[in-house]
Amino acid sequence: MPEVTSLFRLPLGQAARTISRRLQRAYQQHKHIIVPMLLAPIGMGLSIPSDGGARPGQESHSLKARATDPKGIHGHPSTILSQTAAQFASEITIANQAGEKVDLKNSLMILSLCLTRGSRFSIEAKGEDAAQAVTALARVLAEELKVASVWSVSTDVQVKLKGMAVTDAVVIGRALPIKEVLDIESYPRIDIRAEAERQGKSVEDLLRNRLGLVVDAFRAIEEELVGDESDVAQTLSVLLMEIKTKVLEHMEKNTLCARDAVEALLNDYKVLRVSDNEKMQSIYTDIYQMCTKMLSIKHRRVVDIRREIERLGRDDVVIVADHISPADVGLVNDARVAGIVRENGSREDHLSLRLGDRQKAGLVNARDAVAAVRLGSQIIVDGMTGRLIVNPGTSTLRKYRILKKRSDAVMASLVALRESPAVTRNGARIRLMGNAANPEEVALLLEHGLEGVGLVRTEFFFIYDREGLTRKAEPSVVEQTRYYTELIRAAGDKEITFRTIDPDLDKSFPYFSRLNGDLVAGGKKGLALCLDREGHGPYYYAFRNQLKALLLTNGRIKVMFPLVRSNEEFLFAMEVVDSVRAELESQGIKVNDRISYGIMVEHPAVLRHLDELAADERLDFFSLGTNDLTQYLTGTNRYSSVTSQYFDELDPRVIRAIDQTVKAAARADIQLSLCGNMGNEGRKLLVLLGLGVRSISFSSRFADLARQLISSVDSDSLRLMVRNIAGITTGSEVRRYIDEFILEQERAGAWADLSVYEDLLFD
Repeated sequence: MPEVTSLFRLPLGQAARTISRRLQRAYQQHKHIIVPMLLAPIGMGLSIPSDGGARPGQESHSLKARATDPKGIHGHPSTILSQTAAQFASEITIANQAGEKVDLKNSLMILSLCLTRGSRFSIEAKGEDAAQAVTALARVLAEELKVASVWSVSTDVQVKLKGMAVTDAVVIGRALPIKEVLDIESYPRIDIRAEAERQGKSVEDLLRNRLGLVVDAFRAIEEELVGDESDVAQTLSVLLMEIKTKVLEHMEKNTLCARDAVEALLNDYKVLRVSDNEKMQSIYTDIYQMCTKMLSIKHRRVVDIRREIERLGRDDVVIVADHISPADVGLVNDARVAGIVRENGSREDHLSLRLGDRQKAGLVNARDAVAAVRLGSQIIVDGMTGRLIVNPGTSTLRKYRILKKRSDAVMASLVALRESPAVTRNGARIRLMGNAANPEEVALLLEHGLEGVGLVRTEFFFIYDREGLTRKAEPSVVEQTRYYTELIRAAGDKEITFRTIDPDLDKSFPYFSRLNGDLVAGGKKGLALCLDREGHGPYYYAFRNQLKALLLTNGRIKVMFPLVRSNEEFLFAMEVVDSVRAELESQGIKVNDRISYGIMVEHPAVLRHLDELAADERLDFFSLGTNDLTQYLTGTNRYSSVTSQYFDELDPRVIRAIDQTVKAAARADIQLSLCGNMGNEGRKLLVLLGLGVRSISFSSRFADLARQLISSVDSDSLRLMVRNIAGITTGSEVRRYIDEFILEQERAGAWADLSVYEDLLFD
């Protein structure tokens, strides 16, 4: 009795496990005794080890899951699970990570496993109805009780996972799971001198060989990026060139192996990793992942994703991975890739931005996605809800096929409206603009019925030449003038706005490093950097040359300065314009006198200077840069996998800043436009219309829907909606109110046309 008495002094779970272990030992020794009868009076069951696999004629199926409820798998879920399991004839067990296995049909034994939040566990069923049992238990865990994330099921039952949608695209495709290790610790560290002695080679010969391998690995990444002409790929190419130069430099100067050189490089950029600025942290992540990609190529561990796509042999491939290196951003251009799902990443990182550009499906933060799929598994990526559905059932497939067919038909019907102006029900005219970086992108915007270019990102022309190769020197004034002229001609009689160079850590000019042009975390940015003759002189002179090239163009254009913080910065910029103009005119050169000048409103510091700026007769317009404005006001980073979920352009602080800018422009009677991404979602667009923004940049993908939404609503009602939003304190509450407001308008018959497009307009 002393042993029995001591059990009552133990916590319930520990006592139950102790009893279970003792009974299991007894069972092994005395299988002819019916041990469960000993516990029948107190209602306990036994964990009886199986003698092996399923018997002939029986099936064996299992699932793996992770407890997500703050209380873990506690009393109520244990009871429901045991009751569900009891409905099936199969032998069903549940095991924790330590391998302790108990009978799922007994709730007390489930509790003995102590499955706390975050614990991983597995359920196995053996018997004729094993598949049905596992299907039912997966549904109970994830959908009814909602206490666990089910991430692997041996039978092809439907599994739903949640992530964060990158785009609103919905795709039905086949899974390509990618398991590539991007961890520097997995690569060897070699002492070059000792290795040379061991091989009987000179240190110089061995180092030369290792340098060649590293150069070849970097070249493979460069070739992948050069094939993608997007701004994103060009930004990454610049970063890659800097990484390559410094890794090789560390190897050669310090006689280091590739891994040690990478670690030295990462130490050089430690300031980015420990920075409070999450954009800096995200740049560090890009550097780290491109370095580990190089190492994986060098050591022949790289996963050739394009070859895997080829082997799958489908044109509806959905890549499912933990991480995708920035070096693989070109995968988005592959016509066979319908979407990319990642367990990590951010909705605003480089890969996500490219998915948006190419109108492809994507999810980030989709936990356990890789384990949930098998090669070729049918999956659905739902960008409207952020769901990943693995092995969808017949009814689910039917539903999504109908939805896709309907959305395709709706989008096709909107093409006919591209020649029509965007006008609200009560006659407010809205100008639909777009952003571009080259003449081809301008042509695409006009093809989609957009009315001009709200932003030309000029800095990329300073980084790459016409062939997409990284420049070794600044483009000449003549070459720049030719580039700007081509863009002006591509726009025809449409408005076009050039943003002057906006270098940053992730888009610095590579050829300036030898001219004291290195950018540092926390350093000057935007216009302040271009006006800094002392600290970063090269950018000042590049800025002057750019203004010279713009003044040598013909036609009506707009020029705006980035990240302006004060009236003094704008005045200084205009002094540079006057100086360049005077220099050209003194040489008898005719300059373009049809240029209007403005600023981007994207830093909170400028908000208190808006009236002063608007009163300056040289300033003709404000352009809202809501991407950076939102980051600064909310203290988040759209590139971060941690805080991007809190990057919210419907945050009341952002709405107030836009309202302040709109009113300042109205008081001074100057033009106002928005060149950020905020217009590319229905709720946000409604807020912008209600605030009085009348010139908005859209992606070519969203432009047709935007035109339809504008024609379905009236600006008077939206002004009322925005006034009511003024008292709301969070972005999520703003969303809820907008949804309620839309429903009220539809019920009243005011916005009846909108209901047809709701699924496509609102994420």
